[in-house]
Amino acid sequence: MPTFLHTLARRVVSIGAVTSAFVMLLAHSPLLLPLAATADAAAGRFGFPALRFYVFVLFMLAWEVFGVLAAFVLWLAHAATLGTLDPWYRYANYRLQWFWGSSLAQVSVWLFGLRLEVEGADCVTPGGAIYLFRHTSFADTILPVHFISRPHGLKLRYVLKRELLWDPCLDIVGQRLPNRFIARDSGDRTALDAVGSLAEALGPHDGVLIFPEGTRFTRAKRDRIVSAMRKHPDAWRLPFAEAWQHVLPPKLGGPLALLRHTPPADIVSCAPTGLERSVSVASILRGGLIGARIRIRFWRVPHTDIPTREEDRARWLFEHWNAVNTFAANAEETERK
Repeated sequence: MPTFLHTLARRVVSIGAVTSAFVMLLAHSPLLLPLAATADAAAGRFGFPALRFYVFVLFMLAWEVFGVLAAFVLWLAHAATLGTLDPWYRYANYRLQWFWGSSLAQVSVWLFGLRLEVEGADCVTPGGAIYLFRHTSFADTILPVHFISRPHGLKLRYVLKRELLWDPCLDIVGQRLPNRFIARDSGDRTALDAVGSLAEALGPHDGVLIFPEGTRFTRAKRDRIVSAMRKHPDAWRLPFAEAWQHVLPPKLGGPLALLRHTPPADIVSCAPTGLERSVSVASILRGGLIGARIRIRFWRVPHTDIPTREEDRARWLFEHWNAVNTFAANAEETERK
């Protein structure tokens, strides 16, 4: 368990690094902005992806600094009331999270000329559900805020990897709210119980969101996982994994822990496609994200359709995830035509 000193040291480093990077990029903008545009033109990239990326990084760093300052103001207000306004304080942090994440998404859409198409948005509500989110890019951590939380007023509880604590805003605001930052591939009982506890006492305006794949999808990761599964074959999981070309096999520990701890809850799955073009900085600099068509599909499964026995739930989750792979495959095929 991280100590106060570890947390303080991490925040000193992360906030210092973000602030320094913002000041340096801003100070050198008169030189670097024309340089990025010239590099784009010289390479024949007349959509100016490097220039757009530079502006986006500059805004993202500025938004990190803003988020930290806003979080500090909220903390001062909370301290001034001696903690007597805890419900207000928690809700204010949710509002800050919604505004911060949704603004990042809106700027990304405008700056890169993204085309958004959302299917099944009516499946998002009511709350009190478990949300399973396909993981394809760095942007996936802000998409739920923009498409689930802010428009519907849902207070999502996130299961995130511990490395994201190096993002100052996710670290500070994220740890004021009922989220869990879990070490990668942590499957011990204590960690799973901590994840499962997020599903307790879900109200109509709450929800738990988890990325079942555990990491961003790439073909290379998919091939490594399938190769490892072939060395220790599983009678029913391996055929699914071998057939899937657009998703990773879901890690069952977290979703099953959530289902164990919650009263009967629906499951809502979300499959974004099109963000595969932003899988790396290099792909963004080549212009892969400019004008991308981002399709987002939601499904809702009533709790009455979810098996009650854990071994049956495991197979059901794989069968359910098969629909996510099918949607991603169809979306990719449509883009090629």
